[in-house]
Amino acid sequence: RYWGCFEEIRNLHFETCYYKTIEYCIDNGIDVMEPGAGGGDFKFMRGFEPVVTNSLHFVDDSRLGYAISEFLRQEAAGVELSVDDLLDRSA
Repeated sequence: RYWGCFEEIRNLHFETCYYKTIEYCIDNGIDVMEPGAGGGDFKFMRGFEPVVTNSLHFVDDSRLGYAISEFLRQEAAGVELSVDDLLDRSA
């Protein structure tokens, strides 16, 4: 979060990535603010609903590509359960 900073400023990450962005959306009539992928519970606690996102990457080494594919296949079930749990709690 603070790579390249000369000093650590408390809550700077949240102020710039969330609070100012939300304020900007409200001030400009923007209905949806996407806080980015990842974070699960942390973003949920700040009022964001979970959304499954997709990404596409090129992996030149087929062995590494296979390992990544296997990991993602196994992880998908856990992600689905986590999203379902968070959605149940927000209803």
